[in-house]
Amino acid sequence: MEYPKQIMKISELCDMGFPREMLMEIFRNPRQNFARKMNPLRRNSHIIFETDGLNKWLNEDIKLQGKGKK
Repeated sequence: MEYPKQIMKISELCDMGFPREMLMEIFRNPRQNFARKMNPLRRNSHIIFETDGLNKWLNEDIKLQGKGKK
């Protein structure tokens, strides 16, 4: 998938059609290394995603889901 920017806020990704719950689940996963808060010291800081990492994560998730159906 093509993204307009390399780093995007969670609200921008939601505007593109991604479910907020799915993005929050990815953000909370300890194995990911591409989503973080802009300022980790602030409680209400914006969550940002590196779109390359998000794309790889989603493609890997689709592969794993396909293997589970067989």
